[in-house]
Amino acid sequence: MLENTLYRIKKDKKLNVAYFGGSITEGAGASDPDIYCWRALTTKWLQDTYPDAEINEIQAAIGGTGTGLGIYRCDIDLADKLPDLVFYEFSVNDNGGSFASLTSNAETILRKIWAKIPTADIIIIHTTTKDISDDLDSGHDFTSRTSASAVANYYRNIPIIDIGEVLRNHIKTDGGDWLKYTLEGVHPNDTGYAVYADCVISTLAKYLNRNAPEKMSPKILPEKQLSPIPLTMTARLEDAYGAELGDGWNRVEKDMCGRYPHYIEATEPGSVMTFKFTGRGIGAYWIIAGDGGEIEFCVDGIHTGNEPCFDCYAVEYDRAGDTMFAEGLEYGEHVLKIKVTDKKSNRSKGHACRIGAFKVN
Repeated sequence: MLENTLYRIKKDKKLNVAYFGGSITEGAGASDPDIYCWRALTTKWLQDTYPDAEINEIQAAIGGTGTGLGIYRCDIDLADKLPDLVFYEFSVNDNGGSFASLTSNAETILRKIWAKIPTADIIIIHTTTKDISDDLDSGHDFTSRTSASAVANYYRNIPIIDIGEVLRNHIKTDGGDWLKYTLEGVHPNDTGYAVYADCVISTLAKYLNRNAPEKMSPKILPEKQLSPIPLTMTARLEDAYGAELGDGWNRVEKDMCGRYPHYIEATEPGSVMTFKFTGRGIGAYWIIAGDGGEIEFCVDGIHTGNEPCFDCYAVEYDRAGDTMFAEGLEYGEHVLKIKVTDKKSNRSKGHACRIGAFKVN
C-alpha cells in the first residue's frame, strides 16, 4: 500500500498531500487548526520525517458538508490541484444518509480523483462523535462508515484508518468523559486531535518504512461499479458569474468565505436572476450568512420552493454551504430563476443571498 506515495517522497522528493472532508479535518475545535488538528499534525510529521522532500498541503475540507457537496467540488477543490496522496474523511457529516447514495458518492469521488491523477494514493479516514459511539454501544453500525469501507474494499489496496474507533476506545479507558477530548462530543480539542494524529502517523510510519518501488503504478479500475445506483461523474460546479443578473444583483470580487474566488450577491427583496443549465439537477454553492434572507426558486417556470440563506450557526459566523433546488429532471436545457423574498429569520440581520457557483448534475 501507498507505493506511489513512497515513490513520490523518496525518489521524486515531492509530495502533494490533500485532505478532503468536513470540520474535523478542517480542524474545528483546535486552539489553532493550522497547528494542532490531526491534518496539520500529519502534514508536519511528513515534513519533519522527510526534510529532503517538498511536502505541500492541499486543505480541501469544509465544515458542515459531506459527499453530497463533495461530488460537485471534487474537481476544482481537489483533483485539479493534482494531489499525490488524498485523505478522505466524511464519516460524521455523511452519517444518516442511505447506503446506496453514500456508496455512489464515495465511488464517484474516488473515480474522479483517479480519472485526473491515476497514480494518486487514497486513504479512507473514519472519525466519530459521542452520538455515533452511543449507537455503536447499542449494537448498531453507522452507514457512512459502512459505505466508505465497502468502496475501499471493492477498489482494493485503499487503506482505512479508523481514528474514530481509536479515540472512542481511548475515552472509554480514561473514564468515559468525552469533554476531556472534545468540545461538545463532536469536535476534538487539542488533546483529542493528538489522539487522532498519533493513530494516522503511526499507520503512515508503518506503510512508508520501506524502499520505494522503481516506478509508479496507475490505478486500474474495475469495469463494473459497486454502487447500485448510477454514479454522478458529470456533477460539477458552474460559476455563478455566468448567470443573467437582474436589478439588485452584483458580481463581487471577494472570496466566498475562503472557499470560492468570487460570488454574486443581492441584498434587497425582489431581486431576480436566471441561470441556464444543461443537466438533470441544479443547486447552489453559496454563503450561509448572518444577514442571509430567503429566496424562492423555480425551474422552467414551475415554482419549486423557498430556501433560507441563513441558519442558527450563521448568528456566530458566515460559512460556505450548499443546497439542492431540483433533481430528477429530464436531461436537457433548463432555466433556474431565483428571487429574493421579503421573508427572513427574526435572528437574521438582512435579506442577502450570495452564490459562488451552481451545482449542476
